[in-house]
Amino acid sequence: NILPTRERIVAVQMDDINVKSALNYTEGQLIRAASTANESATTVQAFMISSIFGSYTEVGLIPMKKMTAGDLQTKLLQTIQCVQSSGFTVLAVIADNSAVNRRVYKELCAQNKYSFDNPQQDGTPTFLIHDSIHLLKCIWCNWL
Repeated sequence: NILPTRERIVAVQMDDINVKSALNYTEGQLIRAASTANESATTVQAFMISSIFGSYTEVGLIPMKKMTAGDLQTKLLQTIQCVQSSGFTVLAVIADNSAVNRRVYKELCAQNKYSFDNPQQDGTPTFLIHDSIHLLKCIWCNWL
């Protein structure tokens, strides 16, 4: 509520981070347990919201094991719901061009190539964008 309305329009950026598989038990809580299995996480799915018209950013991390497109889609929609219930409006989702992300984009955009209906705001599109930095890195590493 502190942010002006214009700065509450955000993009959700997502990327996966490979981590060392380990479990830690601290103060009665199991740390780094995967949310998709009863095993230690090998991947952390990072979601970052960033204001499109301001400098506000926030990061959330979810430990995962054997992440599928269905798992990622569920976590993405839960993240969008959580962000919007906190007073933000999600205008875009940004991700790299990995196979899992492409499958999620394809499932979300069944009728439209570039957007899907915002789950909490009827008639408002949420645009799906590929991360230009990852695309340039891919061209540099694979074609040049």
